[in-house]
Order: sequence, then C-alpha cells, then structure tokens
Amino acid sequence: MIHAKESYARLHGSRRGTSRSSGWIRWFLLAGLSTFFVVSLTLLSILQDVRVDVHPALKPKEGRSSESTMSGADEMPKTTTHSCSSNTDVLCGKDKIIDILKTSHIDIASIDNETWSKVPHWSQITALYGDKPRILGLETCSAFRESLAPSLRKIGPAGLFNTGTNLLSQLLQSNCKMPNKYSGIQWQVPWGKHAPPFFRDSNWTADGHERVVTEQVLPVVAIREPYEWMNSICHNNYVLRWPHRNRCPNLIHSNGTLVQVYNQYYHGKVRQYHDSLAHFWNDWNGQYTNTTSFPRLLLRHKDLVFFPKETTQLVCGCAGGE
Repeated sequence: MIHAKESYARLHGSRRGTSRSSGWIRWFLLAGLSTFFVVSLTLLSILQDVRVDVHPALKPKEGRSSESTMSGADEMPKTTTHSCSSNTDVLCGKDKIIDILKTSHIDIASIDNETWSKVPHWSQITALYGDKPRILGLETCSAFRESLAPSLRKIGPAGLFNTGTNLLSQLLQSNCKMPNKYSGIQWQVPWGKHAPPFFRDSNWTADGHERVVTEQVLPVVAIREPYEWMNSICHNNYVLRWPHRNRCPNLIHSNGTLVQVYNQYYHGKVRQYHDSLAHFWNDWNGQYTNTTSFPRLLLRHKDLVFFPKETTQLVCGCAGGE
C-alpha cells in the first residue's frame, strides 16, 4: 500500500532514501514558499486599481488600454521577454509569471514595484516543482478510453476543500472539447468532488448527478501540500469539525493525544471520523492513491497555477478530448 504522503512525494519527484525528519522539513519549506506565492497572487488580484510606481516595462503604450493584452477569448498573449537592467530589477526572472497573469486577465500594469519584489523568480518555482506538470495515473488513460464509446466519456474533478477543484473544472470547461459537448465535462464526480471514492459504489450521489453513470466518469483529483492545505482549512473549515478556535491546525492535545476530526457528507447525513486533521488528509487522498479498481488521475494543485495549459491538455487528452 502506498502512503498518500509518498504519493505526493512521487508527484514532486522526490528522491527515495530521504529521512523522515528531512522529509518533513522539505514539506515545510515547500509550503512556506508556495503559501508566500499564493499570498502574492492574492495581492496581485486585489490591486487592480493601484497605479503606484509601476515598472516602465509594464506601462501600457499610448493609445492602448492596459486591459487589451488579450484581443479575444481564444487568443494567447505573446511570450514576455524582459531584459534585466540590473540586479535590483524587480521583474528580472519573472517573464513566465507575467505571462501567467496576462492569461488570467490580470491587469499587470496596475501592479506596483513593491508587490513585484515579493514575487519569487520563475527559477525558484521550478526548483521546487520542476518545469512541467507531474500527473499520476496517465498509464490508465488508454484503458478508460477503450472501455467507452467517445460520446459516453466524461471527466469529473475531485479533491479536498481548497485544492483547486473549481479552477480545474473551469479550465476544462473552457479549454477541453470532449466528443459529448453537453456532458463531457462534469462539475464533479457523481459521488461528490469532496467525498472520497469510498462512496463511488454506494447509493450516495451528489445533487444533480443521480443519473450520471459512475463508470463513465474519469476522476481527476487535485492534491495540495498538507501544510498549505491545513493553513487554508484553518481559515475556512467548511464542514470539517474539530476544536481549533484558539490554535490551528491543533493536531495534538496538550496531554499528547491526537485531536480527532470528523467530516460530513451529503448535507450532514454521513459522518467519517479521523485521528487528526493530518490523518484526514492522508486517509482521503490515500483512497484515491491506492485504488486499482478504476482509472483516475492525481495532479498537483500548483500545476493548475503554474502550468494550467499543459495540465489541461494532458487531462483532456487522457479522456479522449482535444
């Protein structure tokens, strides 16, 4: 049996033989920088109207609005090439990030130099996550396609809360053309995107998915680093329940015992208990990681952020879309 944390290490391409302690240290460093960058992106998205000390290279040309970086919904902006003027240039090494923001329709001309200075270089990002997406389960794609007629194939996002399932669904709906254009891209798997595959063969279904045939849906599971995920859950715990008002994530009581959590499914009609919040992350992702009974894909949350086009193409092609 593969431990879910080992699965995420495989997604990151970690070397075997790493000690348990150094592994946790690496997880902390990964979560630290990635959380820092998520905060940076949040700042960028809310500074749409700030125009203070804008870098000259990003100022819109006269007679052209800065919002016209994309002239059509299907037109991709040209690749940015920025020449570093000095070692203190805040845009140096951030061409790829600028392109990602343009594609996301963010008005980069409104971002000031102070904010840019907090955004890491692209080389720092690739040092942590590599230069391309890493997806587990691609070897099951052919089996999925061969088992179904093209018109019956569907893709269904899945994942814990705060892992990018909505983003994944939107990317697929906007950029993946399935043979069945009406139902080829589902908003979630029929048993519910936040429910583990334990419920796949049960009588429980997500609202509005009662008539969707389970075997026709390829689950695509988004996984987020555990420390970063726990930090996000501390801000919005959804239907997860455990004592954490004054300390979060609060994994262990002061007496050394674990702080139990439970999650609720299907409008609170079903509860599942776990030894701690960390165990919940492992138990939930582990069910998808360890299954061999049906095809599925597991992808990193950061690949949706840093490699959205490449990730979407791989997922779409797996199910026979284009």
